[in-house]
Amino acid sequence: MPRHAAGRLGGAASGWGTGTGPCPTGCLLVAVRRPLVSLFLAAGLALAAPAARSSDYRIDTRRSHAEFAIRLLWVHTITGRFTQITGSVKLDPHGLATIDASIAANSIVMSSARVRRWVLAPEFFDAAHYPTIHFRSAPVALATLTAGGTLNGQLRLRGGVRPVRFELLPASCTTLTAATCLIEVRGHISRSAFGMRSHRATLSDRVQLALLIALDPIALPVSCRACPCARSSCSACSPPPCCCRAARCRERRFAVPMR
Repeated sequence: MPRHAAGRLGGAASGWGTGTGPCPTGCLLVAVRRPLVSLFLAAGLALAAPAARSSDYRIDTRRSHAEFAIRLLWVHTITGRFTQITGSVKLDPHGLATIDASIAANSIVMSSARVRRWVLAPEFFDAAHYPTIHFRSAPVALATLTAGGTLNGQLRLRGGVRPVRFELLPASCTTLTAATCLIEVRGHISRSAFGMRSHRATLSDRVQLALLIALDPIALPVSCRACPCARSSCSACSPPPCCCRAARCRERRFAVPMR
């Protein structure tokens, strides 16, 4: 397993069985006990902004990935990595954030080609028929991302959509201007709820997933950047939500030389 595939799930990476060879015939997947989801929020996410605009942050695919960790024969921890994630974190005027992430199932990286083929086969992710894994959270208070709490949402996997609930741990950052905020979440899903019912006698029903997401601010539209700064005309900008903020108008006003 490459070093980058051994993320925050399951400790050090290991291969199937002993970690030195391909998956033996009939090997099984077992979920780990301590599910963990990590969300990296970068570029100064405004955790307590009273009047946030929607679509403020875009997932940076280059710096983001998803992980899963499973246990083989109740002993060995196996990890894998999805390298293609797209989506956003949308903020609303009420101080709530919604996380929306889509994962390309075929982007998975594992320690051997044989293991990768098996994980993508119909028995598990069935990537040929269901190429995307999608998570959308329920709106969550930005303060909760800092202090910790519950993150509810919907997960679409193998064509099924089920509610999920994770525990948000307190964020590692304490200021709004932090370059990187690390937010950790613990939770688990039921594999049988998503159609993965094979080997039920020996395979745990609990499955661990993880997201490691870096965010970049979405630039304001040109029409908004060109908005006049006079207080009387600020509300006339298009689209209005990004131009009707007094602070932004004042900033532009002060930048205009006096005649």
